[in-house]
Amino acid sequence: MTDLIDIHADDYGLSVASDKTILELLEANKLTSISFMTNLSRFENAVKDFQTVQQKRSSPALVSVHLNFVEGHCAAPVECVPDLIDKNGYFTVTWEKLFLWNYNPLMRNKIRKQLSAEITAQTERLVASGIADKNALRFDSHMHTHMIPLVFDALKDSVKTNQYKVSFIRNTQDPLSYYAGFFSLYKTYSPINAVKCMILNFYSCVKIRSSLKKMSISPSLLCGVFFSGKMNAERLEKVLPVFIKNAQNQKRGLEVLFHPCLMAKDELTEEFNKPDINEFHISENRIIEYKTCKELILS
Repeated sequence: MTDLIDIHADDYGLSVASDKTILELLEANKLTSISFMTNLSRFENAVKDFQTVQQKRSSPALVSVHLNFVEGHCAAPVECVPDLIDKNGYFTVTWEKLFLWNYNPLMRNKIRKQLSAEITAQTERLVASGIADKNALRFDSHMHTHMIPLVFDALKDSVKTNQYKVSFIRNTQDPLSYYAGFFSLYKTYSPINAVKCMILNFYSCVKIRSSLKKMSISPSLLCGVFFSGKMNAERLEKVLPVFIKNAQNQKRGLEVLFHPCLMAKDELTEEFNKPDINEFHISENRIIEYKTCKELILS
């Protein structure tokens, strides 16, 4: 693997079954980094399992806080996040709700404060575990919610308040133009993923990239949103050289994002209360992403 490319897996800490596949890829040195979900019940055991595998690696894997506001129990005290949770402390937030709150002047500041409290709580859990270094923190988020300006502002508030030193924040910019030349793949492209990319790329251009530069963080490119759900070898092998070339020309890093973790149906406990997200967790396409990552060879 080159220094330019970060091969990354999201959603570590989700469940025993899904974590097993990520741990296998880590032990085989197929991943350079992972995102750690810190607010789920699996957290403590996930930490132990990761530490065991990390010790076996030829070089340590980087770990990001996978900020999560849509599944599981809040990490912050319930009184600090009342608008984000139900009576049992489980998140009721959706991507769409965060999007609307971003443009609601009556709610924006209140939600921003609550999100910042939750970001701090989730971050401190990973720091306290010994997995993350307070002086070199990395951040991304479940469903890329941190790209919504409201959430990104809350993240900046948490960083400033706690005097965190941040080495990386994901810039979810997956340019659709990089896929345009591959006509044979057009029938395999997902319209829903295209819409996701357009929204996230818009936020990257109008806010996130400039904000990251002000924080002295290099805004990387990302390959993985457009193919999310079916990151297979045939498609990745065709488009990846385009991403690498553009990253080199722009002197930017490149994150290749996989979701190689398949949950078992009986692991969908009360923590997972979003049926549409649950379908993604148990989709057989995650096995495709696991196999693609396992077989990926970069010169």
